[in-house]
Amino acid sequence: MSIGLAVFPTTEGNAPATLISVLHYGSAAVLFLILTRFCFVFFQLDIKGKGGKKGRRSKIYYLCGWIMLTCMLVIAAKQIPSIKEWIGDFALIFWAEAIALCAFGTAWIVAGKYLSILTEPEEKLTLLEPKNEITK
Repeated sequence: MSIGLAVFPTTEGNAPATLISVLHYGSAAVLFLILTRFCFVFFQLDIKGKGGKKGRRSKIYYLCGWIMLTCMLVIAAKQIPSIKEWIGDFALIFWAEAIALCAFGTAWIVAGKYLSILTEPEEKLTLLEPKNEITK
């Protein structure tokens, strides 16, 4: 889907939509839905409904997913003529996309299990440090 974003450019300013720009926005919508699915499904596989640090991570994933969905709804709402006229030339799409990507980035960092405040000691991933293995 990210290839569709790069290959199909958007129209400039208030120019009417073309098939290519519609393909761009469609690719963007699918890409953001896939990223949102990570927050609601894939990152939640082993921790959904659990307490402690796993529960904190689950709440962060849900929050990030809802932020992303809200940003997508804001972008879709901007296409309604009365809202488009009210908002004017404000770079709403840019800011909504930026916020959605930051939300996904936050979920991705949390899913990396590197932050001690959100990870149990046995789950914590370390960089370039060998794990202590018990040998017989």
